[in-house]
Order: sequence, then C-alpha cells, then structure tokens
Amino acid sequence: MNPQVKDYLKRCFSSSRSVFAALAVALAFALVNIFGEMGRERDINFLQSMITPLIFAFAVFINVWTAHCFFHGVLLWIRLKFARTIHYGLGISFVVSFIGMSAGLILARYLSALYEHQPFSLENMGGAFLIGTFITLMFLFYYSYKNSREENLKLQALNAENELNVLKKQMQPHFLFNTLNGLSELIASDPEHASVMTQMLADLYREILQSSKSKTIRLSDEISLVEKYIKLEQCRFGQRLNYKISLCNEEVYLPPLVIQTLAENALKHGISPSLDGGTVDINVSARSGGYQVTVKNTGGPLIIGKNGTGIANTIARLKLLYGERHGFSLTGGAETIATFWITGEKID
Repeated sequence: MNPQVKDYLKRCFSSSRSVFAALAVALAFALVNIFGEMGRERDINFLQSMITPLIFAFAVFINVWTAHCFFHGVLLWIRLKFARTIHYGLGISFVVSFIGMSAGLILARYLSALYEHQPFSLENMGGAFLIGTFITLMFLFYYSYKNSREENLKLQALNAENELNVLKKQMQPHFLFNTLNGLSELIASDPEHASVMTQMLADLYREILQSSKSKTIRLSDEISLVEKYIKLEQCRFGQRLNYKISLCNEEVYLPPLVIQTLAENALKHGISPSLDGGTVDINVSARSGGYQVTVKNTGGPLIIGKNGTGIANTIARLKLLYGERHGFSLTGGAETIATFWITGEKID
C-alpha cells in the first residue's frame, strides 16, 4: 500500500474517536437533563430522553467526520494522480465542516422522526443549526489541533532521523580513517601483513556498510563485526592485543557499530599507547528492563577529554534511538570501562 494512502487511512481512523467522544458528551447532557426533570417530579420517557440526543450527536459528528475524510481523500487523489499539492486554510475546513454538519442535522431529524413515528419536517431548525455550528467549530478546532500536533511530531521524527543518519555516516569514515592509520604503519615495516590487513579491511568495511542500513541489528551480527575488527587490528598489534567476549543467550538488538566504536576507542586510547598492550573485555548481560553492555580496556587509564568523536557519537545515537530508556557511563582509573544499557528491542 502506498505510504501516503496508509497515512491517510490511519488519520481517518484516529479522528473517528471524536464521534465516540461526542456520544459520551451527549449521553452526559441527556443524563443531566433526565435527573433535572426527575427532581421536578415530571413524567419522563427515559428511553426517548436518551435516544434523541444520541441520534443528533452521532449523526452530526459522523457526517462532519465523513465530510473531512472525503475532502482529504480528494486532495490525496489529486496529489497522487497529478502530483499537485493543494493548500487550504481554516475557512475551507469550516465550509467542509458546515456541509457535513448540515447533512448530519437533516439525517438526525429524519432518524428522530422515524424513531418517534412522526412525519419528517425541517421546520424550526434554527436552534439546531446554531447548536450544530457550535459543535462543528469544536470538531474543527479539535481536528486542526490534532493535525498540527501530528505534523509537528512528524517533523521532529524526520529531524531525528536525519540527525541519526548524519551520525551513522560520521562513523564509517571515522572507522576507516583510524584503521588506515594503523595500516600505514605496517606498509613500510611489514608489507606482507599490510597486504593481508588491506583485504580484511575491505571485507569488514563491506559488512559495515551493509549493517549501517538498519537502525538496529542483532547482537550476534554486531559481535561478528567486532571480532573481525579486533582480528584485523591484531595484524598490527600482535601479542600486545587480546580480547574476551561474554554474551547472554537472548536475542538482543542494538545500534550497528556501537560496540565496535567502543572497542575501537579502547584500542586507540588504551592498548596502542601502552608498551605492554592489554585486553579488551566485552560483556553483554541481561538486567532489569533491558541489557547492559560493558567494554573494558586494561591497556591504560582513561585520560579525560581524550575520547572524542567515537564516544560523543555513541552517546548521541543512543539518545536519539532510545530517549530516556538508556544510560551511558565512562569511568577510568587502572582500567577504562565504558558501559551502556538499553532495552534491546528491535527498532525499524
């Protein structure tokens, strides 16, 4: 189904709730009127006192809603058929609402006459039109508010999506730049290893480009990338670089390259400056409400302010994807420990 058609149907269904809200309001007014009449000890036809207001509320609102759905359906057809977007103001919306309201009042009068076994007539409709106009304005303002709110949410989501794409595109050249720096060190000193590393880099980068197309990927796919990246770097570091990976046995989804970025940061700022090298320890475990990922670097202590693009990018991506449902911490001392926790859900 065309996304625009799907969005149109979704909006029509969403706005239909106003019809049921109108029935609830009409029912409340009918009950207030009934109890008022009972207080004055008057004879009351309870069923008729309930049914008539509901008929008018339902008929008016369902026709106003139908008129708006039809109007926006015509605009959508024009957009799809002729690739033209027609803009309109509040005045046009009021005209559409008024037409729907008028049709609703006529239908309500007909249904009410049918229910009461009375002849159908449009006499003395002035008061009904005034009330109907008031109801129409209520519906119109509600509909306009709801549409503007949805458009605002769409713009916010689009902005977040664009920002996320920018961050993801930042990560790819950042990773490539750091790896090429390491490769350049080997070209003069160990050409054979440099050749192997170049091929491994090409294969790894191909996988990274593929995984970056999704907002989240399986933990197993991310760990596969991380292991290939660390093995690639072992061509340069040799025995100075070791790693350990411990995973939970559950299906977890997380942003692509998020663990790889932390591992890359550990190698660049921890293992590389240390003469003895060290170990990158990656642990993923279940915790209350989600999963915790820890990347520990035993190569060297944290130097505040030295961790730049990679860490900042990771924090920004987690915030965009999970909002308040995540956390991130970076601590240093004898070891550097980067920890984040997420829900682990798949985000399309």
